[in-house]
Amino acid sequence: MVSADDASAYIIGKRPAALTAMKLQKLLFYGQAWSLAWDGAPLFAEPIAAWAGGPVVSDVFNAYRGQLAVNVAKRGDASALSPAARATLDAVLDFYGTFDGDTLSELTHRETPWLDAWRSAPRARPSPEITHDALRAFYRAELVPAKAFPESFRRGVDLVLSLDPEELADLDADGGTDVSPGAEVAFLEGRGPDPWLT
Repeated sequence: MVSADDASAYIIGKRPAALTAMKLQKLLFYGQAWSLAWDGAPLFAEPIAAWAGGPVVSDVFNAYRGQLAVNVAKRGDASALSPAARATLDAVLDFYGTFDGDTLSELTHRETPWLDAWRSAPRARPSPEITHDALRAFYRAELVPAKAFPESFRRGVDLVLSLDPEELADLDADGGTDVSPGAEVAFLEGRGPDPWLT
C-alpha cells in the first residue's frame, strides 16, 4: 500500500485548480473514501482524523501547513501508485478538483463520516479517526460502475453547494440528523420520501 505522501504527490502533479493545503486534505479524504467504495481497499495507510476544519491526514497537514498554493510535492512518490489508485484519484480530481478548499471542507461537514466522528468527541486530542468502515458505508457505490460517481452524490453536492450561508448556518444549528445514509441516498435518487421531514 502506498502512503498518503505518495497520493499527495500524485494529486499535486495533476495540478488541480487553486490547490491549497486545505484542498489537498479534502482530495486525499475523497480519494480514500472512493478507493474504499470502488476498489474495496484503502488508498493509503495513514488515518484520517476529524478536525474542526474537516478531514485531515496529519502527516500531510504538517508538510503543507499554511500553504496558499501547493505547486510542488515536498515528499512522496507518485509513481508508487497502482493503475487502480491512479484511476481512482483521476476520477476524484475530475469530480471534486474544480471546487476550492473551503467548498470541499463545507461539503465534508455535511456528510456522515466526518459528522459522526466529530460528534463522537469534538474536543478530543488527538481528534477522532474517521474509520474505513464509516467511509465504506457512506460512499459505497452499489450498482454504479467503478470510477463513476453515483447520480445521488452529484445531486447532493449540487444541493449543498446551492445553499446560502444562512441556510448552512441553520443546518449547523440544528445539531445534525439521525437520518441514515441509505435514507439520504434513496431520497436523492427519487426512491424514497424526504427523511428530514419525518
